Amino acid sequence: MAGHPPLVSLKLVSMLSKIGSLKAQSDIVPKEIHSIDLDPSCPYQLAFHLDDGWSGVLDIYNLRVTHVHCPPPAWLTGASISSDLLYLRKASWLPASSIYAVGSSYDSGIHILDFYPDTSSPSHVDYK
Repeated sequence: MAGHPPLVSLKLVSMLSKIGSLKAQSDIVPKEIHSIDLDPSCPYQLAFHLDDGWSGVLDIYNLRVTHVHCPPPAWLTGASISSDLLYLRKASWLPASSIYAVGSSYDSGIHILDFYPDTSSPSHVDYK
């Protein structure tokens, strides 16, 4: 059985590097994608959650990152997380309103992220 090639292949690190304000503040390196999922209330938003706790949204119509949430790294807050607990950080969309819930990478809490598909969202990326 012959396989079909993907329609498109994207490098998330390259897409994140195009965000000037993020690149100025962070060393953007390739990271493992912990989970991805389509927004049930906005089907062109593909959320990603990285193994370091970063989360964001890829607009699959325009092929660009539109939202990013970058919590402080665990080492900065003095916390440590066991690799055995990584499964607890599985992110998930809430069924309405483009809200993405992710486990915290540095404490036992969760982040409720407003990834509403508009510039009014606090996590919306400004490419200026």
